[in-house]
Amino acid sequence: MIRILQSWGVPVMMAFVYSVLMWSSETDNTGKAWMAIGLAMVLVVWWLFRTLTAGAALSRAVAVGDTTRTLELVAAQLASKKQPAARATLLVMRARALELRGDWAGVLTALDEAALAKLPHKQRTSWRILATSARIGACIEAGTIAEARRLLDAELTPAAATLDRRIHRGSLLHVSLAAGRIAAAEGRTADAVPLLQAVLDEVLAGGAERALAHFYLARLAPEPAAAASHRAEIAKLIPDETAWIRTGR
Repeated sequence: MIRILQSWGVPVMMAFVYSVLMWSSETDNTGKAWMAIGLAMVLVVWWLFRTLTAGAALSRAVAVGDTTRTLELVAAQLASKKQPAARATLLVMRARALELRGDWAGVLTALDEAALAKLPHKQRTSWRILATSARIGACIEAGTIAEARRLLDAELTPAAATLDRRIHRGSLLHVSLAAGRIAAAEGRTADAVPLLQAVLDEVLAGGAERALAHFYLARLAPEPAAAASHRAEIAKLIPDETAWIRTGR
């Protein structure tokens, strides 16, 4: 009942109010037509508000690494989205949540289903970078490091070269993170540490990105105390106890 009221309470109530207003007002059909236009405008504003609120909630859940909330929001929105472009972005969000949960097969399945080619050209590169970064993470943890390297060299790096660093800092952040994770997996500590540290130094980095950087820095740490410090930061950044990154090794 609460979900129904949240979804349909406002439009049904406003339609009822405007209907009573039309019925009780002493005006002609022209006046009633203007009232109907007013109702339509109210419903459009309400729809825009709901859309923006839902998008903001999902973005926040992804940024802070709340995998449970992210998957719930994605599932709810996928149920009402039929267009491939709209579903593609949601599937990338699902992949990012599953990455934090350590569900590598789920990450690859979600990304395979995402029709990123259907996105508008201006949005496509940024979303491809997000998707490829998540795919690289899944490949690394699944042990296919050579495939992760191929994705970085053949897809991620060329895509990043087309972006303006002043405008797309968030997307380029994921390129640095992916490159750092691959360098760490390949045992190139001297290359990995600066790349991962750059993620921590980036003010636009969300909790999820910072936690991933700390995770790989913990793996590379030469001393147990340094590794423990990085893992303590992960626990602060990722409140979701179901996240693999809090317990993975």
